[in-house]
Amino acid sequence: MLITVLRLSDASSAQSASQRLGVLACLVRDRLLAVGVSAEAAALAKAPRARGGGWDCGDSGPLAARLARWEAGRRPGPGRDTLRRGTPLTGVGLESAGRALWPGFGAAASAVGVRAVTTVALPLADRGRGVVVVYHLDERLVPEDCLTEVRFLAMACAQGLRHQEALRVCGQLEGALQSRVLIEQAKGQVSERRECTPDAAFALLRSYARAHQVSLHEVARWVLDGTLTASPFDRSPLRRATGA
Repeated sequence: MLITVLRLSDASSAQSASQRLGVLACLVRDRLLAVGVSAEAAALAKAPRARGGGWDCGDSGPLAARLARWEAGRRPGPGRDTLRRGTPLTGVGLESAGRALWPGFGAAASAVGVRAVTTVALPLADRGRGVVVVYHLDERLVPEDCLTEVRFLAMACAQGLRHQEALRVCGQLEGALQSRVLIEQAKGQVSERRECTPDAAFALLRSYARAHQVSLHEVARWVLDGTLTASPFDRSPLRRATGA
């Protein structure tokens, strides 16, 4: 169990968010099968706004994938209900309460053999919202001690997702800072060559980038490594005349 938890919470893993959620869903399914509960599982998490929003989804198989896509498509279901109300569900039957709560989902899930659903929240307050949905294929409920383990696995996965997102944001900020430093150095070099103000040098860099449909970062790098030395980045006429 400890190795499993470490695997889910490892922020340095190269797995995408959807892959990590898929691992969680498979672990939940396998744990339930070990105690005699026949079920499939899916995990859904709201993607960060910086990545366009939407949902990251992971599943334990085709049945779970189909039902997870249903809810990711903004249609009512047990996962979205848990996210909206903040209340987990335990063994809600689809032939009774489930059909009344989510008519479309209830019909789609019943058609593939799902008898009831259980949900567990993914604590992702600083990243978005998330939920694990268990699709019961029989009437047996999840034992309380097993449900506690599922919650523990969900917390470990959430920790990994939060740390992974923090590392991604830090990487972006570091890259932006390095790019800014490079641009400032290029501004200084062009300003010195052309005997112009830093603002005028920046305008030259930006104009060249737009005209050639390349990034400002690339143009700055070319200036600094000597790739761009011809007009408009050559020395000013006065400096050429004096040999300076």
